Amino acid sequence: MLRLINLKNGIATILIIGILAGLIVALVVISGCSSKKTAGKDVKMGIENFYGVWANENCELIRTARYSLLFERQKNKITVCLERFDIKNDTIIFDTRGMAIFDTTKKQVDIKAKDLIAGDELLVDSDSSRTIELPKHPCTIENRHDKLTIQCEGGKREELSIKSKNLKLKTSSGTWQELKLIEKIRPTSPYEMPAVSKDNIGICLQSWSLGTVFNRNNDQYVVGVTINTNRHAYVFYFNGMIYCRAARIRSNNNGSVFAQNIRLMSKTGEFTAYMPDNNLLVTEKSVAINDSVFNPKMCIFANADIYWSLKSFGENSIILNGCGGEDYHYERPRQDSSQLLEWFAYEEYED
Repeated sequence: MLRLINLKNGIATILIIGILAGLIVALVVISGCSSKKTAGKDVKMGIENFYGVWANENCELIRTARYSLLFERQKNKITVCLERFDIKNDTIIFDTRGMAIFDTTKKQVDIKAKDLIAGDELLVDSDSSRTIELPKHPCTIENRHDKLTIQCEGGKREELSIKSKNLKLKTSSGTWQELKLIEKIRPTSPYEMPAVSKDNIGICLQSWSLGTVFNRNNDQYVVGVTINTNRHAYVFYFNGMIYCRAARIRSNNNGSVFAQNIRLMSKTGEFTAYMPDNNLLVTEKSVAINDSVFNPKMCIFANADIYWSLKSFGENSIILNGCGGEDYHYERPRQDSSQLLEWFAYEEYED
């Protein structure tokens, strides 16, 4: 009888152990298959992986800590979309502040835009076909193993592969685009910019231009945003004219070389909607400077590049020879500047 009881107890113990082991395996499997929602402080750390310049054959994207500016070509149209986003607890609010659609066949542009900072008032609307929307979406970031996914109300919006550094993005046209990381940017707190000497003019031209700057019209509405990284320069602007562009730029002690790869311009006497056949091949190339091209008295057009030569400099200012007889003024930013919305870390330009 005692042997039988011990046998039954042993079988029961084995069954219990087996059940517990099964439960543990199931929990591990469930945990491994599920996604982890990034919350609170981790949201900011998660979104930092998306900061930078991204591109493919038909698109270019600059993503900062506050703004996202996307250029996309679809057949005979080039669309540019500016979004502002804010993080609240574990939610990212994507707020579309402006969108313009340039039709290369009809040579016309439709635009709808709000104040680019406040976002509370529609400032321009020429969208007679009512195809442009300026949505506002609350989204979250989910960590799925080696991928970060941005989920919004309508489903997945973006997916970033940590390993390959490729970004899949669903654009306003409903098209999925896969973009390659071209340049990483690091938003930072305001810092002391270098003063000018004859040996660091190029460093000052590059570092002083870094960050996100806004432009107001006469009524004090924000109608323009300029975003400059260590290698690229972007604009979204509407006020009397509509001007949106993506460009590469490089400076040395003789001045700056500006190479515009996407130009969208609508003003009296000009309509331009240009993007190279393969935008990726162009925008990922380093700008090559030929010092012999610089003319100390004027700007020089050299194929697709524009050479702005050094005219003069002081401790806190630099003047370049711009085009059309203009002077381009660069002022050393103060740490308490109210004009700079965002500061980026300086990184040496390397080929």
